[in-house]
Amino acid sequence: MKVKSTCRLGLAAMMSLAMVMGALPAQSVSADATTYYVSQAASSSDTGNNGKSLGAAFRTIQRCVNALVPGDTCEVSSGIYRETITPPTGTAENSRITIKAANGANVVVSGTDPIASAWTSAGITGMPVYKTPYTRSSLLDETEEQFFVVPKDTNGYLSADPTLLWEARWPNISSYNLNGLKDNMAFMQSASNLTTSYTVTDSTLPNINWVGATIWERGGDAYTGQTTTITGFNNTTKTLTMNPVTNDQSYYSPRQGNTYFLSGVLGALDVASEWHTDATHLYLWDPSGGVPANVEAKTRQTAFNLKGKSYITISGIRTMAANILMGTVGSTPSTHNVLDKIKAEYLYFSDYSHGTSIESQRERGINMVGDYNELKNSTIAYSTGTLIHIAGKGNRILNNSIHNGSYMATHDSLIRLSSGAENVIDHNEIRDSGRGLLSIYQGSGVISYNDMYRGMKLSRDGGLIYAWGSDLGNSEFHHNWIHDSKGDDTSVGMYFDNYTENAIIHHNVIYNNDTGIQMGAPGNFKLVHNNTIVNNDKSVGFHGAAGYPDDFYGTRFYNNIMTDKAFAIDSDRKLFPTTVSQGYNTLSPVGLNFINPAGGNGNDFRLQSGSTAIDSGAAIAGITSTYTWGGSAPDAGAYEYGGGSNSSNWIPSYNHSNYPVTPTWQLIDTPYMNRVTNSAFERGLTDWLTWSTAATEVTVGSDTQFAVPASPMPAKPNWINRGKNNKLRLGDGNSPAGGSTVGDGIEQSISGLKPNTAYTYSAWIYNIPLDPNITTPVSTETILLGAENYDASASTMPKVSVASSSGKYVRQELNFTTGSLTAANGTPIKPRVQIFKNKSYAYHYSFAEDVGLVESSPFNSGLSDASNLKDVAFVGAPATSTTAGATGSLTLNGTLQNGSSASWTGATITFTSSDPSVVRIDSSTGGVVSYTAMGPGQVTVSAIARKGNIAKATSQIVTVYPVGSPPATDFTAKAYGTNASGFTTWNSTTNTYILVGKGDNVWGTSDDFVFLKKSELNSNAASSKLTLKANIEFSAYDPASIGLMLREQDTAGSEHAEFRMDGVGDILRLVFRNSASGSTDLINHYKTGVKQIPASTGVIPRLLPIMLTKEGNVVKGFYLDGNQYVLFGQTTVNFTDGANILAGIALYSGSGRPEAKAVITDLQLIRNY
Repeated sequence: MKVKSTCRLGLAAMMSLAMVMGALPAQSVSADATTYYVSQAASSSDTGNNGKSLGAAFRTIQRCVNALVPGDTCEVSSGIYRETITPPTGTAENSRITIKAANGANVVVSGTDPIASAWTSAGITGMPVYKTPYTRSSLLDETEEQFFVVPKDTNGYLSADPTLLWEARWPNISSYNLNGLKDNMAFMQSASNLTTSYTVTDSTLPNINWVGATIWERGGDAYTGQTTTITGFNNTTKTLTMNPVTNDQSYYSPRQGNTYFLSGVLGALDVASEWHTDATHLYLWDPSGGVPANVEAKTRQTAFNLKGKSYITISGIRTMAANILMGTVGSTPSTHNVLDKIKAEYLYFSDYSHGTSIESQRERGINMVGDYNELKNSTIAYSTGTLIHIAGKGNRILNNSIHNGSYMATHDSLIRLSSGAENVIDHNEIRDSGRGLLSIYQGSGVISYNDMYRGMKLSRDGGLIYAWGSDLGNSEFHHNWIHDSKGDDTSVGMYFDNYTENAIIHHNVIYNNDTGIQMGAPGNFKLVHNNTIVNNDKSVGFHGAAGYPDDFYGTRFYNNIMTDKAFAIDSDRKLFPTTVSQGYNTLSPVGLNFINPAGGNGNDFRLQSGSTAIDSGAAIAGITSTYTWGGSAPDAGAYEYGGGSNSSNWIPSYNHSNYPVTPTWQLIDTPYMNRVTNSAFERGLTDWLTWSTAATEVTVGSDTQFAVPASPMPAKPNWINRGKNNKLRLGDGNSPAGGSTVGDGIEQSISGLKPNTAYTYSAWIYNIPLDPNITTPVSTETILLGAENYDASASTMPKVSVASSSGKYVRQELNFTTGSLTAANGTPIKPRVQIFKNKSYAYHYSFAEDVGLVESSPFNSGLSDASNLKDVAFVGAPATSTTAGATGSLTLNGTLQNGSSASWTGATITFTSSDPSVVRIDSSTGGVVSYTAMGPGQVTVSAIARKGNIAKATSQIVTVYPVGSPPATDFTAKAYGTNASGFTTWNSTTNTYILVGKGDNVWGTSDDFVFLKKSELNSNAASSKLTLKANIEFSAYDPASIGLMLREQDTAGSEHAEFRMDGVGDILRLVFRNSASGSTDLINHYKTGVKQIPASTGVIPRLLPIMLTKEGNVVKGFYLDGNQYVLFGQTTVNFTDGANILAGIALYSGSGRPEAKAVITDLQLIRNY
C-alpha cells in the first residue's frame, strides 16, 4: 500500500478518490441550506429565537444542531459550552452537517462544571488544605475523576490553558506528566503472591493508613501498568496487602524491584495541586496555596456523540475533559465524519487498569469506530489511555499533533488500530507516551511521514510501533522518523512481536532506541527495505517462541543502513536468522558521512558526497522505482543522495498552516510480498470461499486441540505454539469412523501475480496426532495445499496439490510457475489457491495457518553484480593484539555481489586509526596496511574501499599491550586464570583509568578475569564500613561483564563479592563466593526494566554510577537513580577480620572473545575505620 502525495486533485482524481473511499453518489445541497448561530450572549430563555442570525442566536450548541437538516451549518461564537452534543446525520458529501467555530472565536466544549459551593479549611495541621461539598457525577465511570483550575476572562471565556490537578499520592510529584510519573516511583523491596492477595514490603512507606488506597504497579515482568486496591497495611513491617489484579497473569504478579505508587487516601494529601474525594467532599491544596478559586470538576464524559452519524464536520472547536465518540447504533455505523482544526485535551482520566487493554482506557478518547472518517489539522493530547482508537475501513489521521497519553502504560497506545483496512496515518507528530505510540491489534493501513518519538516512558519490552499476534495485511510503514524510545529495557522503535506477519517497511529513519526493529517468531512475510537504522544499541533483533526460534519465512532485508552502537565489529553482529533473506545492506558505521548524525541542533541522516551508502542498493520495484536515483543505482537507507525532493529531502510531521499533501489510497505492488489476504485467519474466513460450511471454521487459540481426545490428555507440546489468535480448522469431529461424506476446504482468488513467474504457496499445517509428544507425531488424517487456474495458455487449466499427514506443525510448500494470465478473449484470469481435505479423510481435524503466496524467482538487483562490491572484511577480524613498539600489518579482502572475490586493481582504499598515538598507520599497498604500535591502548582501524561507484567499509579492533613494568598508580591491574590478560592506563589530568582486558568468566570455583585492584585493611566490626564506588563507561565494543569487586585473596579461586553489569548493558547481578575454590552464587539478577535501572535509551546507560559497600560482613550493591543511590541487593561474605582484602574493578570479555575496554572515572575506596 502507498499514500501518494499530490498538491491538488483534478476532476478525474477526485472521482477516483470518491470511489476508493466508498463515497455515496453526490447529492445536491438543498437550495435553502441555512447557517444557524450560537452565542452565549443570547438570552437564557432563547425559546423565541430561530438561530438564523446572531441577534436571534441559540444559547446552546445542542439547540442549534436540533434545527439542522443535511447541508446546514451551526456557527458557534466564543464561550465555554458545558454540554454533550448529539447532531443529526448528514446524507452525502455535499449534504453535510457542519458545526464550526466562528472566525476568530474561542469555542470550548467542556466536560467540566465549576464548583460553586463554598470552601472551608479541612483542619489538617500545617497544610492549606480546603474542602467543599462534592458528589461525583453519575455520567462518569466510577473510576474517573478530574479537577482543573480553569482561568477565564471577564466574559467567562477560557483565557489560558487549564491547570490539571492530581489525586493525592505517594511518592509525591511536582507536575502530572510522564517525566514526573517516571521519576517519582517507589520500589518494592520484597513481594509475595498468594492465592487471595498480594503483599508488598517497602521500608520507605510513610506511616499513613493506606487501606482503601489504589496501587499502580508494574508487576512481574513489568510490561504494563495495573491497578488494584490496598486491603491492609502493617506499619511495623511496612507491608501492604492488596487484592489480586483483575484477570492477572503470573508473569505480572508483583516481585522485588518492581515500581509502584499509591493514591486515593486523604493522608497522602501533602503538597500543592493534590486532591482527594470521599463520599461527600472534595479536599484540595490549591496551587496558589490559598483558598481554591476557579476550580472545575469533570461531570460529563462526552463532548460530541457521533455514534450512528455520518457526514458530520466539526471544525475549529476546542474540547476539554471530554471525548468524541463514533460507533454503530443498531445497524447504523458512523461514516464520512470529519474533525478538522480541533484541539481536544484531557480526553479521559482513570486510574483503573488491568491486563494489556481494557475498553474504558481504549475507547474513551477520539473513538473513530466506523468507515471513512477523518481527523486532520488538529491537536489531540492528554489521556491515561488511548488518544485515538480506530476500528473500521478507510479512516484517515492527517496532519495532527498527537501527544501525551497512555499514562496507565498498557497496550492502549496513543493511537490504536483494532480492525479495518485501508486506514491512513499520515504527516503527524506522535510523541510522549507511557508505552506505545501506535499499536496494531488487527487491520491494515499506511503509516507515513510521521515523526514518532519519546514513547515507552513507563514501560519495558515494547515499541513506539507495536504489534503482537497481528496480520498486518501488508500494511505499509514508510517515510517516518521513529526515535528516542525511552523505556527501561528492550525499548524498540518498531516492534513486530510474535505471531505478527505481512508488513512492508521502507524509507524510515529509526534512531536512538534500544533496538531499531525487533521481530518475534513465528512471524512471516515482512519486507524491510531502504531504512536508515542507526545510533541504536542494536539495529535489529530477533527472538522466537518455544519451538519456533527461527520462523521468519518470507522476511527480507535489502538496501538498509544498519549500524549498532553496541557492536563496532561487523562480524560479531550475527544480524540475520537463516530464514531471513538479505542483501545490499550497509552494515558498517565507517564512511557513512551523514550530515549530522550526532544530534546537536537536530539529527540529520541525509547522505553527503562520498558516503558508503551511495549507489550501494539494489533496484526494487515499488520501493526504489518511485523516485529518481541520484547516481547509477539506488542508495542504501532512507534518503537518496542527489535524488528528487521526495527522496533526498523529505521531512515528516505536521504543519497546521500548510498541510503539504493530499493523500490517496493505492495498493503497493512490490516483489516477494504475500499475495494471500487474511492469511492468518485473523478476520475469520473473510476473503476465503468455503467448500463446506458445516465443517469449516476458524478456531481461536493454539493450545486446545493438539491430540486425539483422550483421558487424560497428553502434555501440551512446544510445536503447538503458533496460531495463537486464530487458525483454520478443517474436518468434522463428529463424523463416523469410515469418514465424512463430504470433503472440506477453502480457496482464494489471487490478484497481482505476474505471468511466467515462479511462486511458492505455503502454509503451516498439522493433523490431529495420536501422541503429540513423540519426535514425529503420527496422524491418520491428511491435509492438502492446492493451486489452479494459473496458465490461460494451457490446453487444460493446470491444477496441482501437495498432501501432508504430519501430526505436528510443518511448513508445507507447493511450487508452481504461472503462464499467461490473460484468456483468449483478453479477459484477465485469477489463479486460485486452496487448503482442503478429501472426503475419506474427514474423521478428525486438520489445521492450517500463516498461509503465504510469494514470488520465488531469484532476486534480480537490476545492476552489475559481477563488478559491484558486496562487503569487505579484515583477515583475522574481529580483533588483533600486539605490543607497544611492534610493527604489523592488516589485510583487507573484498567480496562482489555475485560472491566472487574482489580484486583491488583500480580500487581506492583508505585506512584510518581512531587514535594515532596508540596505532599509527604507516603505509598501504592494495588491501594491505602497515602500522606501528605506538603505545598501550585499544583503537579501531577502519577501512573504506571504493571500487567503481561502490564504497564499502569495515573496522577492526587493535589492542596494544604495554612493554615492561607499568607506571605506579593507586590501583593496579592483574590477570587471573589461564586465558585472561589485560592492563590499565591512568590519566592524571582527568583522573581516569582505562581498563583493557579479556577473560572467560567470574563464576564456578575459579575465575578468569582482569582485576583493577587495591589492597585495603578489612574490619568485620558492625560499625566498620568500606565503600567502593565508580562511574564505569563502556567502550563501543562492550565487555561481557564489568563491575565492582571485593576479594579476600590474590588468587583465582578466592572468596569475593561482585556487583556487576553483564552483557551489553542488559543485566545487573550481585554475585559472591563464600569459600576458597567453592561455588559461586548470586543474590539478585534483574533485567533493567524490572528493576528500572535509570536509562535514557532502553538499556543500562554507558556511564552508570554504582557502589558496593561492606558493613561488618554484609555486602550491598547500589546504583545511582537521580541524586540517590538505590539498593539493588545484599549478601553476607566472610572476609578475614584484620587482614587486607582487595577492592576494585573486575572485567572479563567472555570465552573466546577479544579484549574489551572500559573507561572508569571517580573510582573511590573509602573506609570509616
